[in-house]
Amino acid sequence: MQTNYIYLDNAATTFPKAPGVKEAVIEFLENIGASAGRSGHSLSIESGRILYQTRRLLADLVGLRDCKRVLFTLNATMAINTLLQGFLKENDIVVVTQMEHNAIKRPLNALKNRLKLEVREIPCNSTHTLDLKKAKAMLKGAKLLACAHINNVSGAMIPLEDLSALAKAHNVAFLLDGAQSVGCVEMNDVMQQVDFLAL
Repeated sequence: MQTNYIYLDNAATTFPKAPGVKEAVIEFLENIGASAGRSGHSLSIESGRILYQTRRLLADLVGLRDCKRVLFTLNATMAINTLLQGFLKENDIVVVTQMEHNAIKRPLNALKNRLKLEVREIPCNSTHTLDLKKAKAMLKGAKLLACAHINNVSGAMIPLEDLSALAKAHNVAFLLDGAQSVGCVEMNDVMQQVDFLAL
């Protein structure tokens, strides 16, 4: 590995990985390797224990009481796609921000024609501050508010508590893309603010 540079593209993918990640993966692959919940032998049981422990740790990290509500997908993008495709129905209204990540924008664009969705964009100014008055108006009649917690390009953070209060006031489900924020900002009460969280 080249060592005479500083890697600054962590918004795309974290590199190098956090200490211990490689070792944990190798440990599992070399010494356990069994599917969780598929058999009664000791390696499968150990795999199930690790899976449960990981669920519990993630639930604790984001303030989720029931760790059975933690679902695993390949990545946050797949989790977002799965939710959008399973949750939205024909003629639904979805509200996003003007600065959304492609993980939200692209599947919504694909679903827009197929399901005849109405997608509303909350505008922001040059400092990436959202217009909450317009957000309030846009949430009327919407089924889902979907947005990134932290923008992967600018680092701008949405006003989570304000958007959550607006979504709740309008009975709108809230999907938060937390891929850029988990591990960087405190998230121990985020599940009190949103209905769905993709990490």
